[in-house]
Amino acid sequence: MVLKVHWVEGRRPQGRNSLMSPMKSTDIERNEDLHDRDKRQSGGDIDVSGTQQQHTIDSSSCAQDSLRGRDGRDGRDGRDGEIGQKGEGEKGNAGSPGRDATDPGSVGTTYFRWGRTTCPSTSQLIYEGIVSGGHYTHKGGAVNYLCLPLDPEDLQVEAGTAGSRQYLYTTEYEINNFAPFSHLHDHDVPCAVCRVTGRSTLLMIPAKTTCPSNWTSEYRGYMMTAHHDHIHQTEYVCVDENAEARSGTAVGTDGALMYLVEATCGTHGLPCLPYVAGNELACVVCTI
Repeated sequence: MVLKVHWVEGRRPQGRNSLMSPMKSTDIERNEDLHDRDKRQSGGDIDVSGTQQQHTIDSSSCAQDSLRGRDGRDGRDGRDGEIGQKGEGEKGNAGSPGRDATDPGSVGTTYFRWGRTTCPSTSQLIYEGIVSGGHYTHKGGAVNYLCLPLDPEDLQVEAGTAGSRQYLYTTEYEINNFAPFSHLHDHDVPCAVCRVTGRSTLLMIPAKTTCPSNWTSEYRGYMMTAHHDHIHQTEYVCVDENAEARSGTAVGTDGALMYLVEATCGTHGLPCLPYVAGNELACVVCTI
């Protein structure tokens, strides 16, 4: 709202806030008469200079005399904006093709066929060899049997024997009163290294002749290891039920030895039944 105030020079209201003070009714009537007179003479609203002045006061000017307040605190963070559109870029190059797990040649495993020089039809022969190990009277050395190839290769060697070595010997069957293997006594034990494809897990199960469902039976046989009273210990291996001997080796050199394994019952023995004291333990080699 705009308030127009007119006064005649010589009658200006007094006081600091005179412009904001209300005017007397006589002054307002006098000013209105003067304004009407001037309007008739000029034909419209005029500004009078010299003896008469027009002042316009905007009501908003009253706020200029007020003191400035303190700045307010920062407002809280606004809400998250909407998720932008997915960017566009060039597609990367395709990676190299992976190996096909269904390809029989892509997976496989190997195993030792103890007592044989060939592999079953379920696998392929890598090499045939002779079984060797530590002497049955020696305290040191490893406990595992080795399948040594028939065509060894050497690196640098020093001729002769030395005391700070481990010695390897051929392994002989030690069979007493067991008809299936009686013809093998004191003969050297052969071996074969076989590989299967399409199956990557190998398991030898003692005291079983069949494999679990969906597994492939590679061969079955009898458990054999070192004698219980000998100093040198060896691992348990599964010797093929159709074991054969290396020809011309029935000498009885008694190096590393293999004995059949029997079940025992009674104190500290196996649960009987199902095991039977004195029975030779069978075994089976399975893959999947």
